[in-house]
Amino acid sequence: MQAALWVIGSVLVYVAAAYAWWRWEESADRLSSGWQRWRQRVASPAVSVPLRALYYVGVPYAAMLLGAADFPAYLGLARLDWPSSIGRGALAGAALFLGLVAIAAYSLRRPHSLDAASETAGLHGVAVVYEALFLEAHWAFYRLPGILATGDFLLGTWIGAALAVVEQVADPRWRRRASSKEFALESWQRLALLVGMTAVFFFTRNFWVAWAVHALVEWGRMAATRHFLRRPVGRSLAD
Repeated sequence: MQAALWVIGSVLVYVAAAYAWWRWEESADRLSSGWQRWRQRVASPAVSVPLRALYYVGVPYAAMLLGAADFPAYLGLARLDWPSSIGRGALAGAALFLGLVAIAAYSLRRPHSLDAASETAGLHGVAVVYEALFLEAHWAFYRLPGILATGDFLLGTWIGAALAVVEQVADPRWRRRASSKEFALESWQRLALLVGMTAVFFFTRNFWVAWAVHALVEWGRMAATRHFLRRPVGRSLAD
């Protein structure tokens, strides 16, 4: 019960912050120069990354310390079978990578997807590692109440994924990007990644392997996207 309350609180904080930031972006033209400079500072990596780390990693860690989420095996932090986890993680990660690359290859045949793809493909390698950590910690935390409530690891894991999807769809910034021609690919790939990594976590039950697979898949996807961006628009993969 305590874990569920923590997760519900986390969802509410995320949605409230997303709406506040969205409204701030919508009214950016009406802000004074001082407010605009302050907004740019908050959006800079030097400020935004620590704040996001506090939310994505700090909240689950605090819940563990306070006993609300002190179930390390369900979070993929205990009772680890490393050989099996690595093998299954490699197979599931390879399948996920191929699926994401296929989506990107198909979508990038259309010119309106190129600018958004250039933006995401330029993410720094170090950023890929901490972004993967943020999401895997966040998603593992959201799986916990479902696993505890149902006593079924499979069902609970997918309940957590569904909750993460609801949270994402409730973000007005995500809805705006998902409905635009330029950024639809990036938005829907995020959900595809969530579904794929949910499967990876279920098969491995190992947070550390899931984190590594997530980062490697993202590295590979961005490398493939950069490759596609260097090709003339409309050419097939076989060309």
